Amino acid sequence: MRTSVFFSLFFLVFSAMQAQQDSLQQEILDYSNTTSQIISRGRSLLLDKFMERDLQKVSEVRDYLVNEVQNDDYLALYPSEYWLLLYWTTDYEELLHSITSFDDEDWEKMSRQIPPTYDRLFAKLRESTLNSVDHVKNRLRAADLKTVDQDFLLLYLEYLLTDSEEVLQEQKRINSLDEFLANHPDSAYENYVRENIRYVFIPSKWGFGFEFFSGYGLFTGNLSEDYQNSIPMGVGFDIEYNKITLYLRNYIGFSFTKKELPSDTKIWKENSQVRVLLPEASLGYAVIDNNRLKVSPFAGIASTSISPTEYDIEKQPEIEDAGHDFTTTYTAGINADFKLNWGTGLFRLTDSKHSYWFVRLRYGFSAPQFRDGYSGNMHYLTLGLGGLGRGSKRQL
Repeated sequence: MRTSVFFSLFFLVFSAMQAQQDSLQQEILDYSNTTSQIISRGRSLLLDKFMERDLQKVSEVRDYLVNEVQNDDYLALYPSEYWLLLYWTTDYEELLHSITSFDDEDWEKMSRQIPPTYDRLFAKLRESTLNSVDHVKNRLRAADLKTVDQDFLLLYLEYLLTDSEEVLQEQKRINSLDEFLANHPDSAYENYVRENIRYVFIPSKWGFGFEFFSGYGLFTGNLSEDYQNSIPMGVGFDIEYNKITLYLRNYIGFSFTKKELPSDTKIWKENSQVRVLLPEASLGYAVIDNNRLKVSPFAGIASTSISPTEYDIEKQPEIEDAGHDFTTTYTAGINADFKLNWGTGLFRLTDSKHSYWFVRLRYGFSAPQFRDGYSGNMHYLTLGLGGLGRGSKRQL
């Protein structure tokens, strides 16, 4: 008896659960006429009628989707799709209003809306417009509009048809076609064109570079009698502002003594290693600057040190005072930067004239201000490899 009751209860519970599942399954199967489905089907109908060039039906479906279906939660048409359709249906007044009134709040609202499912609507609109662009433009030119309105819509059409995968090349094309600002100064669309369409970038006034170099340093006067000419290794940094460059360089020369040189406590032996240090800060001005070459005379101040190596000083501490400690040095010369057609890749939208790798040939003359009648200068010629990056800024 108890067993039959248990099985009866189990059967009733199982039947209820099965009935509930069947009911939910049927509800899912019958689920229709949702906002998402209406938008998806409406877009499909819109695309079909557009491909048939039934522009009257296109207008009806478009307006229904935008005015009746689209809401704060659902997006029916992307702005670019809506605007291209307005070009085709010649609703120019609505097109002008919609373009110029679309603002940051609209972008923010669109980011919160549920987008339509992926389809080929925009791709086909863009493709068809490109293939019939003369037809679309001629209808616009024939419309009863002010010249400034026509020119703005012609310009915006070019903007809408920009290839997003080749944006830099396409943007140059748009800029080259942009005579709008010149033909319509102080128009109601000027700010919009400058801020949204005309993306023209110009080099920043500031630039930064670096260089690694080597070369040859030639001594004169007493220096040439005491020391062999030097072979340098060094690094430099450039800070540019317009045509003026601040060169910060550290010349480290490798040389040897030519003869025994007295120090305060001991003789500095002949053929001992010598380090020539020449930290330098100089200002240059570009007298030639094109895509291949930049030539900049410079002048500045440095400091010269000629001394034993640390290794030799550790072995012979008594020669620590040998040579010449840092002394004020005046320097001048000329740079020739041969620009390599590589581009530094560091800055966006800059050309090879303003952002580039270079080979630098530099001649410099340094005049140390020695005391006690000691004389001598240094001429050096260095060859360096470096890069310079000048940022860009948008010109409104």
